[in-house]
Amino acid sequence: MRRKRAVQCAIGVIALVLLCLLVREVYLMRKGYQSVRIENSEEVAEKIRTGLGHRAYKLHITFRAHTDNEEVIKSLVDDLIEKALYESDDPTGGDYIRYQLGGYQMNYSVDRTFLAYKYKMELVPTYYSTRDQEAYVDTEVARILEELQAQDKTEEEKVRIVHDYVTELLSYDSVHKDNRNSHGKTTAYAALRYHQAVCQGYAVLSYRLLKELGVRCRIVTGDAEVNGIRERHAWLKVNVDGGVWYVDPTLDDVGGCYDWFMKTEDAFSKDHWPED
Repeated sequence: MRRKRAVQCAIGVIALVLLCLLVREVYLMRKGYQSVRIENSEEVAEKIRTGLGHRAYKLHITFRAHTDNEEVIKSLVDDLIEKALYESDDPTGGDYIRYQLGGYQMNYSVDRTFLAYKYKMELVPTYYSTRDQEAYVDTEVARILEELQAQDKTEEEKVRIVHDYVTELLSYDSVHKDNRNSHGKTTAYAALRYHQAVCQGYAVLSYRLLKELGVRCRIVTGDAEVNGIRERHAWLKVNVDGGVWYVDPTLDDVGGCYDWFMKTEDAFSKDHWPED
C-alpha cells in the first residue's frame, strides 16, 4: 500500500512538473520577443564585435534562448549586433564599424533541450572595406597622428586640428553621392587612399582620428539642407570640455568655411535633422 501511494505521489509530482513546463512554454510563446533571454549575451556580443572588427567573412556563434521563432531570432540577432557596436574608447569599434557595415545574411540551426533551445548561428556580414584596406587605414592613421602631434592639445584644439586636416585632405565626391550601390567613398580607406569621399567618408575618418586622440564623439546621420535641397547626410557630435557640440566637415569643406564647426544643437537644427 505504501509503495502504491509512493508511486502515485511520484506520478503526481511528475505530472505537475510537466504541467508547469507546458504552461511556461505557452506563456513564453505568447509573450513573443519579450520572453527571449539569452543566457550568454555579453560573451556572444563580444565575439561578434571582435569578428566585425577583424572583417571576418563569417561569424559562427552559439547561444541559448527560450523560444524558437525565426522573426524573433532575427530581432534578437539585430540586438546582439547593436550590443556589439557599443561605444567605448576603442577607435576601431562603435560607430567606426557601424557606418562601414552594410548588414548581414543569417543561417541558423536549433537543438531543443529540456529547458531551452541551443542555437548555432552563421552570420555573413557585408562590409564596405576589407581587412587589407583596414590595415592600410591603420598604417595611415598612425602616420597622420605622428604628423599632427596633437596628443597634448586641448580637446577643442584636437577637434579643430582634425577638422582642418580632413577638409584640407579631401574633396567631395559628387559623382557617387546619389549611388546607393556604391559604398567605397563612404569609408575611411577611400578617404585616405583616394582623397575623395561623400559625407559619410568625411565623418568616419574624422571619427577615427578624434577617437585616436581621446575625444569622445559620435557619427550622426539624418537629413541636411545642402544648396537649398534637403538630402541624406552625416556629421559629427563631439564632447568637448563637458559640453556637446556639432561639426560638419563636409559642408565646411564644400563651402570653404567654418559655418558648421563647433555649433550648438539649436544652431545645427536649423538645417540639420538627425534620425530619431
